[in-house]
Amino acid sequence: MWGHKGWFGGRFYPEGTRQADALARYAERLTTVEGNTTFYATPSEEVLDRWAGETPERFRFCPKLPKTVTHNGELAPRLGEARRFLERCSRLGTRMGPLFGIIPDRHGPDRVGDLERFLEGWSKQVHERFADEDPLRPKLALEARCPAWFEPRSSARLSALLHAHGVARVLLDTRPVYSAKARARHGDPQEGKPHRKPELPVSLALTAPFTFIRFIAHPAPEVTGPYLAQWLPRVQTWLEQGAAVYFFAHCPDDTDSPDIARRFHRALTARGAPVDPLPWDSVAAPPSQLALV
Repeated sequence: MWGHKGWFGGRFYPEGTRQADALARYAERLTTVEGNTTFYATPSEEVLDRWAGETPERFRFCPKLPKTVTHNGELAPRLGEARRFLERCSRLGTRMGPLFGIIPDRHGPDRVGDLERFLEGWSKQVHERFADEDPLRPKLALEARCPAWFEPRSSARLSALLHAHGVARVLLDTRPVYSAKARARHGDPQEGKPHRKPELPVSLALTAPFTFIRFIAHPAPEVTGPYLAQWLPRVQTWLEQGAAVYFFAHCPDDTDSPDIARRFHRALTARGAPVDPLPWDSVAAPPSQLALV
């Protein structure tokens, strides 16, 4: 998102930022965004053109596959809808990053045949329209939600299937919000919040030339910090191997999410990881008010 109400009033955006200018201010600070709103409705061509026009060349949108594709029964019969969604999002041009989708918890290893047919159809559609070297060739990342996919044999099978089609496995880390320490000291930060993230094991499978990490942070830094630190050597290694890393920080209340992303970027930089500077660090700070003495 880029319109979270907690980011206005000088917290993330400068004082006086209008809602209509939020995307432009966001793109002055961070380099990618998840398009979660596309799960509920596909944007018009005019909206996508405006998004592209409000962001710099290096910025990347990661649209989420619509729920009509991923949450409406079998996946393979929805390939036509997935293709139409891809064609619409292609309006973003070079600003389109990976599309990502959720494989819902009811879609487990017992339905692997459907997933395989979907991936084969997706790969065929992409191959027919885009050359391998085409910079606009779309990327796809999928997040498994069924606990059975995380059993060793099923997990290996899923990763191998995704790898065969060049699809990234979304790496979801919800440990900070489910840790015993977090609950004992601070309660459940997700209590009463919509769209609760599931408590699942963390996969570290790199199945494509890029990876897609969704880190669900606890608002308390002393809870989140150790888990965030565990990602540093792993991400640095992937970067050094030439993989592109899309790293997204979330919180049950996303007010602190930009700061967590910035903290992670600064820690990577301090380690000497091959990561580009964050544009946020080049944004001039607002002048501080002089105090009368």
